[in-house]
Amino acid sequence: MTPEIKEEIAAKKPEILDFLRAAKIPTNTVDLEIIPVSRDQDLPLSFAQQRLWFLQQLSPDSHSYNLLDALRLEGNLNLLALEQSLSELIRRHEILRTTFPMVEGQPIQRIAPPSTVSLPLEDLQGLSK
Repeated sequence: MTPEIKEEIAAKKPEILDFLRAAKIPTNTVDLEIIPVSRDQDLPLSFAQQRLWFLQQLSPDSHSYNLLDALRLEGNLNLLALEQSLSELIRRHEILRTTFPMVEGQPIQRIAPPSTVSLPLEDLQGLSK
């Protein structure tokens, strides 16, 4: 947008606003309410999930959509805080609790209830570096 056009719009701003307020714009919209679906039953896959499921069937050994990383934690670890954080993350994001079994030849999504993360703790202090 050129500086001249910006200047012209700024000069006519009150007129533009009056015009828009007075305009009788018909609204043919319908208010649709989003109704939550019960998680107690199997659910169909979304279109995005169908696409990823198809790609996995096409190339089952591919790890293109999986990320793997290792972390080295140094210092004192508050195991309880880590477990609580992971449990809360899993509670908030149901995709982390979702499996995709086949039912009557069709993939569906099945969402498990939230669970508590319990991490095994192994003391490796006695091992040599």
